[in-house]
Amino acid sequence: MDRAERATGGPGVKGELSRSLTTRQDWIVAGYEALGDGGLDRVSVEALADRLGVSKAGFYHRFANRRELLNEIVKHWIDRSAALMERGSRIADPREQLCEVGV
Repeated sequence: MDRAERATGGPGVKGELSRSLTTRQDWIVAGYEALGDGGLDRVSVEALADRLGVSKAGFYHRFANRRELLNEIVKHWIDRSAALMERGSRIADPREQLCEVGV
C-alpha cells in the first residue's frame, strides 16, 4: 500500500486526508522529478497530483498557481546544486569530485 493508499484507506481513493498529508515539499520534489523525466510539459498540476496520488485541490492549498511551484522548483534545484558543489569542493582529487557530485 503506497502513501496515498495508507492516507485514504485504499487504492485509487483521493480525498481530504491524503491532501492534508501532502506537503509543499512533496509537490516541489514531484515537480523537480517530473521536470527531469520529461521537461516542462510534465510539470502540470494534474500530472503531479497523479504522481503523488492526491487530488488537484491539494495543490491549490499549497500554491497560488503553477508559476509559484515552478519558482520553488528552481530554488530547490539551486539548493541541491549548491550542496553538491559544496560537497565536491571538499575533495582534492578531481575524479573523486566528479564521482561525488554524480557526473
